[in-house]
Amino acid sequence: MTAVEEVGLLYAVLPRAPRVGYFRPFAEGENDRSISLMRSIFRLDDSPEVMQGITVAEATKLLSHGQEKELFDQILSKYVEYRKGKDFVLVSCGRLENDSHFWSQKMAAALNLPVLLISDVGHESDLAIIKGGLESSNVKIAGVLMSGLPPGNEYAETANECKEAIEQLGLRSVGMLPKSAIIHQVTMAEVVDALGAKVFFGEESLDRSIVKDITVATLDMNRMLHRLRVHPGTLVIVHSGRADVLLSLVLAARSSNYPRPAGILLTGSRNLDPDVDDILCGLNGIAMPVIGVEEDTFACTTTLLKHRPVLLPSSTTKIEAAQVLFQKHIDPKFLNQLVATNADDYVVTPKLFQHNIFSAARTDKQRIVLPEGDDPRVLAAAGELLARNLCEVTILGKEDLIQNKAKRNHVSLKGAKIVDPETETTEEMVDALYNARKSKGMTKELARDMLQGEPNWFGTMMMYLDQADGMVSGACHSTAATMRPALQVIKMAPGFSLVSSVFFMLLPGRVLVFGDCAINVDPTADELAEIAVASAHTARAFGILPRVAMLSYATGDSNQGPMIDKVREATKKARLLAPNELIEGPIQFDAAVDPAVAAVKYKGQDSPVAGKATVLVFPDLNAGNNAYKAVQQASKSIAVGPIMQGLRKPVNDLSRGCTIDDIVNTVVVTCLQSKASKELAKK
Repeated sequence: MTAVEEVGLLYAVLPRAPRVGYFRPFAEGENDRSISLMRSIFRLDDSPEVMQGITVAEATKLLSHGQEKELFDQILSKYVEYRKGKDFVLVSCGRLENDSHFWSQKMAAALNLPVLLISDVGHESDLAIIKGGLESSNVKIAGVLMSGLPPGNEYAETANECKEAIEQLGLRSVGMLPKSAIIHQVTMAEVVDALGAKVFFGEESLDRSIVKDITVATLDMNRMLHRLRVHPGTLVIVHSGRADVLLSLVLAARSSNYPRPAGILLTGSRNLDPDVDDILCGLNGIAMPVIGVEEDTFACTTTLLKHRPVLLPSSTTKIEAAQVLFQKHIDPKFLNQLVATNADDYVVTPKLFQHNIFSAARTDKQRIVLPEGDDPRVLAAAGELLARNLCEVTILGKEDLIQNKAKRNHVSLKGAKIVDPETETTEEMVDALYNARKSKGMTKELARDMLQGEPNWFGTMMMYLDQADGMVSGACHSTAATMRPALQVIKMAPGFSLVSSVFFMLLPGRVLVFGDCAINVDPTADELAEIAVASAHTARAFGILPRVAMLSYATGDSNQGPMIDKVREATKKARLLAPNELIEGPIQFDAAVDPAVAAVKYKGQDSPVAGKATVLVFPDLNAGNNAYKAVQQASKSIAVGPIMQGLRKPVNDLSRGCTIDDIVNTVVVTCLQSKASKELAKK
């Protein structure tokens, strides 16, 4: 997208979105021309620093060290912060490693932004290749804008041909821009900018003086004047010592009988001869631009012959032309859709999801206890959590053994709190556990033995006594061993009668919530309704708009049977429990997530969930557990979970085959659950 097209688009958007912004993932630092241009034209108060993700030099350095993840994290962080308070932000990717298409594609996918394709007439065939690349990265194409159409009588026919070619590719045509003579001309202002020239006279005419030709004054004046009459709008390049040429052209430009040159470029000096300067200053205003440079005539001529039209903050004529082009030739419906802040159409991508939850964890650090201090994966994850400043970490186990194991694995646990249950079990803990479970036969001796011998009980009692906000375990314990203490002591959150679970499925292009895939074997209709509502609350707490699909083997009223009747009943009860949530069921998986399938199965019906579900509730554990594993393996995606729902304080269970990243992700999720629980408790 050229600067003219960017300016035209932002002006077209402006009436619909007053608070516009401009962001460059890859920029040239404080002196980035595109950022400076947009700040000036649209009077943006944002500093250049916040309008860019990273400099090209920094990006190249990170990539050379294989740090692509760090590169995207930095850009995402800057972009998410910048877009706050903006109605619309135009993201201009810039060039990196001479492959703008590749990096534009990757940035659009990471930022979850639609791409507007701009193609010159005659290059429609390239769109198919670009479309394939974008769709393979799950990037949405907002539409195609064609530029460079012939003006005049040929415009309509060419526009129809282009539109037909675009639609045959399955793309949307959003505008047809004809060539603009004004935009493609070079002005004297651009010459000054390209050469860094000093302006002697005619500054107010720089933008209006169009350079239609260039000539070097080596001829005698008679032949020069004749040439300029035949070629009006010529820039004359002449050595600063040729006072005869300068004075003759200034005089000719003041004549109403002679076409005015575009301007005069004096080479070899940035100063006028004093006598010549006195003469010119004595004239009553010189409208024709007269500029000067230190460089010689050959160097200047070479530079200008290579120069292409550009847009400057002072290019008022070109800016107005860009406004008119977009006002006349771009589809207003497209503009309305482009700026609509319709949350229903917002999809959280995996990179945005991870960025958002990690950023949220840092803003209010929670206290997380990790009972399995003898597992090297847990120690490595603890080191990463501390290094990334994500939470406060308490590790249970013997300090000397933990530190030695960490050292052998090159893990720093600086900042971690290490607690040994065998020696640091307090009477307060013993009494608390005894009082909580004495009706079930608990004795003080048994309570002490459990706290000293079972780290999950110790960690649970830390939460019970408000010494920790959440717990993550299960790397070397069963689900029962992890969850039983919490179920018996922490108990349920208000409004919940059972614990359930969800997985965050980080699929290519979007994040879906699957529940329940780990806890409830064969939930009743009432339990399934509660799982649906709990899953919707979890999704919302993590920045995902919940559109809940109650899954079954049939959609709507197309079939009957005990299983589908249970789902149908659960859907009704879930809607009663949460009347403001979007809940649809019974519905099949494909109709829930695929708009094309939904359009067939819900023909003539308006469903806010079908085809765009974000929360998928399975009818039983057999379906849910197999589904999440099948999707994870088939798509090679990340499954974060299981994340437990319904407890008063969060406890999450790891799989025994978990990786370090799994542990880190689960701890961060636990932090956000803790924050949400605290907010709920305040209400």
